[in-house]
Amino acid sequence: MVLDGDPAAIAGPTVRQRRRLVEELGRLTDEQWAAPSRCEGWSAQDVIVHLDSTNAFWGFSLAAGRKGEPTRFLGTFDPVTSPAELVAGAGGTPPGAVLEAFAASSGALTTLLESFAADAWTITAEAPPGHVSASAVVHHALWDSWVHERDVLLPLGITPPEEADEVAACLRYGAALA
Repeated sequence: MVLDGDPAAIAGPTVRQRRRLVEELGRLTDEQWAAPSRCEGWSAQDVIVHLDSTNAFWGFSLAAGRKGEPTRFLGTFDPVTSPAELVAGAGGTPPGAVLEAFAASSGALTTLLESFAADAWTITAEAPPGHVSASAVVHHALWDSWVHERDVLLPLGITPPEEADEVAACLRYGAALA
């Protein structure tokens, strides 16, 4: 997978998007957490449970890649059933606990991204397309979270900002996948 531009440039938009989403989620009522998202069959809370699990994976994958030991977890990953199973397992968790977990995993991920030296962005780590650069992993992480941010907020009548560098990174990633 080839992505143009400075590999480290993905850090800023990703960190900003995660922090913004945590802040916006902190304003939701319990009713809004239970509201349907754009993801069929998932509430707003279900989508955030999914993003919390992906945050943990991105951090683990990037940390292992930085050690020179890229993970191999996604070989048996099913993008339809695996996330649904994780979300189903979190049933009954109060919205405040979901927010707290997501804020913690987002914080851990952003701290990790901010610790990357310029040369670390080209190390190999695992993402759904396979073993790719850390920059490509983080492009996937931003793309996934950026889309899900809209899946949660738009049905609630909340329009997230459209930051030019976030949009460009998501489009760059989509083009690279194609």
